[in-house]
Amino acid sequence: MKVIAEINPWLTPAACVSSKQLGQLAFFHHLAIGGNTHLEEAVDLLTCLARAGLIEFVPREDAMVGWMVAMRRDVDLRDYCEQAFVRHLEARACIVRRTPLASSNRIVFEYVRPA
Repeated sequence: MKVIAEINPWLTPAACVSSKQLGQLAFFHHLAIGGNTHLEEAVDLLTCLARAGLIEFVPREDAMVGWMVAMRRDVDLRDYCEQAFVRHLEARACIVRRTPLASSNRIVFEYVRPA
């Protein structure tokens, strides 16, 4: 598994910026699956980039996740589920809102990190 620093050395918790908000729609699953990054590391990265934001969680059942997994046989999805994502996100921030998207099985999580 690649760690975030191997993907991009400036994307480490020590190098986090203090943006006010971050919107990560249709990106998280690319980092976790396409980048073969542990779920916890992906949540760490996104929540350290901004104190508040939106992260779209795309479940395994989604067609895009199925396609990505088919293209990358080396991906370990044992921890890739909504419950694990929520556990990691709640360890770093407060989940303000969970909004299922009507047109798919994707879910947008709004979070705020403690000051």
